[in-house]
Order: sequence, then C-alpha cells, then structure tokens
Amino acid sequence: MSKNTMRFEDGSTIAWTSRESVTYTESGYMVEVWVDMGASFFSRDKIIKLESLKVWNHAPPGAELSIPEDKRLDIAKKIKRFYAGRPIEVE
Repeated sequence: MSKNTMRFEDGSTIAWTSRESVTYTESGYMVEVWVDMGASFFSRDKIIKLESLKVWNHAPPGAELSIPEDKRLDIAKKIKRFYAGRPIEVE
C-alpha cells in the first residue's frame, strides 16, 4: 500500500487526493473530504471540513446517500490517524 493510502482494521481506506482533500472508501461507499490548510503560510495545521461529509459521492445502488453523524465523526477520526503527527481540527 502506498504511503499516500492508509487501510484501517475494518477494511476502509483513506487516500490522498490533492493538497486539499482525501478520499474515504468503505464497502462500495466513497466520499471526497475537504481538508483545508491552516491559516498561516507555513502552517502544517489541517482542518477537516465536516461540511464535505454530508453525502456520499458514490454509494451502492439503492443505498441512502446521506452520511449519519456517527459515521461522519468516525471518518474524521480516521483522517486524524492518516495525518498523524500534524495538528488537525474538525470544523
């Protein structure tokens, strides 16, 4: 597995997509999550935008597209693990 991808115990993955986003996948579901940079120019801080975690970008046919609050928080925790060692906030 690439250093730009992390697989978790439950089989879900997070992959670096761009400087400002990661892609979370699990069991046929996928969502691109906005991860903003900190305010200062040289900041290593990251800010997870929960706003981008409202609906799945892709889901199995017939599945609910809205992401439940507990799943949104679970995904945010996994993103924090992905960016281990960096200060990270959730908004």
